[in-house]
Amino acid sequence: MNLAGATLAVKLPDEPVCAILKFRDGLIYGQQIPQIPALLVQVTIRPDKVSPSGNLIRFGDTLGDELVGWMRRDYLEVVEVLGQAKIEEKSVTITPFEKVA
Repeated sequence: MNLAGATLAVKLPDEPVCAILKFRDGLIYGQQIPQIPALLVQVTIRPDKVSPSGNLIRFGDTLGDELVGWMRRDYLEVVEVLGQAKIEEKSVTITPFEKVA
């Protein structure tokens, strides 16, 4: 599944993936979002961390997440998916996807 360029409001992969995200352009820093939109962060996108409404996703519970807390999915844009994430108790292993030629 190619998520690059999509907001997180799309259907998420069934398994966790490690990705680089940013807040969508046009959002107001300090009012709608907690950081400058140009800042890129690495997170693990986990389908089990989506709220019951489906509007929010939680980050920070997985080792290596650079974003913490509940975030609106439609505010986040995927810059690049780094690979499949295997989550263990004290580690996260990323298996890179094949590069597109």
